[in-house]
Amino acid sequence: MGRSILTKRLIAVSGVITLITFVIFSFDGFLGLDHRLTDLFARHQKKSHVPSQVVVILLDQDSQKYLNKERIDWIDPLLETLRKGKAKVIALEQPPDDTFVRQLHGEKDIVFAWQVAQWGRNKLTAEEEGSVGFVRPVYDPDLYVRRAKPFTRIGARIYPSFALAVFAKYRETPLGKTAVVLSGHQLLLGEKIIPLDKESKMLIHFRAEGYPNIPLYKVLAPNFLKHNPNVFDKKIVLFSISAPELQETYATPLSKNTEDVWVQAHTIDTLVSGQFLRTLPHIGYLFLIFVPAFLLTLLSSRSRLGLSLGVFLLMCVTVLLTSKLAFNKGIILLSVPILSSLFMTYFVSILLRFWDEERQKQYIKTLFNQYVSPEILRELMASRGAFEVPRVRKDVSVLFIDIREFTPFSASRTPEEVIAQLNEFLNAMTEVIFVFGGTIDKYIGDSIMAVWGSPVAQKDYALLAVRAGLEQLNVLTELNKKWKSQGRPLLDVGIGIATGEAVAGSIGADRHKEYTVVGNTVNIAQKIEESTRVVSRIRGSLCRFLICETTQSKVSHEIDTRSVDPIRLQGIESPLFTWEVLGLKPR
Repeated sequence: MGRSILTKRLIAVSGVITLITFVIFSFDGFLGLDHRLTDLFARHQKKSHVPSQVVVILLDQDSQKYLNKERIDWIDPLLETLRKGKAKVIALEQPPDDTFVRQLHGEKDIVFAWQVAQWGRNKLTAEEEGSVGFVRPVYDPDLYVRRAKPFTRIGARIYPSFALAVFAKYRETPLGKTAVVLSGHQLLLGEKIIPLDKESKMLIHFRAEGYPNIPLYKVLAPNFLKHNPNVFDKKIVLFSISAPELQETYATPLSKNTEDVWVQAHTIDTLVSGQFLRTLPHIGYLFLIFVPAFLLTLLSSRSRLGLSLGVFLLMCVTVLLTSKLAFNKGIILLSVPILSSLFMTYFVSILLRFWDEERQKQYIKTLFNQYVSPEILRELMASRGAFEVPRVRKDVSVLFIDIREFTPFSASRTPEEVIAQLNEFLNAMTEVIFVFGGTIDKYIGDSIMAVWGSPVAQKDYALLAVRAGLEQLNVLTELNKKWKSQGRPLLDVGIGIATGEAVAGSIGADRHKEYTVVGNTVNIAQKIEESTRVVSRIRGSLCRFLICETTQSKVSHEIDTRSVDPIRLQGIESPLFTWEVLGLKPR
């Protein structure tokens, strides 16, 4: 195939991959992985150059001990200290009751956090409503909190979130008199523009460095403002009770156990600082997905494999670095769909190149076939060598299961009836073997040969084989019940298991090989299965399941067995010692 044709085909493939990736991306198919990547960026971002306007005061355990010891009413002293310190907004994050709200009625610098449901139970004045905001976490599908809902609707009315109410109070924009306007994917609060996503939610810009936080007992100290004169100056003071039983915790980009007060602090700071996170429109990703894939396709079709691999890795690193730089600028560049497109493009490109090489080899074979001998041609075409499973000795357990009196059964039925019932039997027995980790070696007419311990080593291979045999008898019982109700003949089986060394590997002619096990263990297993009929005839009672001495020694701790008189079989010099399997031992 000419290089130009190959290039055109690869470009077409990259276009199809781009379209598929874009469709998956449009339905948020990569969102989980992208969240993990942006979370990593958030945890390792540089310290913000915009100073935080949020200070957190915590009623922690030390503060609680102090208040209990001094027995003082902390609310009024706290408000007095904050106002002397020229705090612009006092935000009480802990949800208060309506009595507490009305107690501070008229306090123009205070904002309370309420649960959304409280608006349905309490009738507030417009002035009071301007001092409260709802608290309700917004979960992503992975149960992480990365976004906030600035407002909610209850009936025909729009109510602000706690963070938006605090922000409005900070900007001295009364929510009761200023319309909150939705324009496309953005919220207009006065002259302030707040970007929103398609669900009217705002991305929270988490600060990796956190926020200043002061225990309440330190704030209540007499000389606190003297030593910290500007700590509250024109700031938003967020007060919360830091107690495990009172604080909800959420998984956020910074931690899996982030207290609600810090979620509110990050949300408020995002609004105040204006450091909003924005995402690109979906249509923009069509370009970002296609261009790297197109470039990689061209380079892959015109470069050696080693060089194309280097280009692929370099482009992946470039995408990740670009995403990190974009995040630092407040733009979330979802890189996973771009990386996925690059990976699929590179993988398909390599497959097509190998396919083209094989076609070229086939062309050479056709071309030279009339000039060289088959032996020489095979040597030319097999320069890498043919793959063959190495033949090795392994300890295995071999199971044979065979239908008894199958010849009379098949003679009295039509071929269609025989095949239908035989297939149903073989399917059921095979499923049991697979459930217990066995490998089908071969089907021999109405019998099955299965192996445990090969090709994959198994710790309890003998026990798995015996348990599979017991389950096969149980399954056959259920099958016979079904066949009896259908007026079909019943079947009986014999099962034999031997454990020992066998040779496992690829065996057969050059044109056809199969993986199998051979050796004396296989022969003994088949003889043991045949001996179930002999034992049944000698003792005059039915015997279906026999195992060899080695198998019995490996499973005796879980399997109930009884010894059978040694028998002599044709082809085996020594008497064959076997055990009849009775069932699982009770636990």
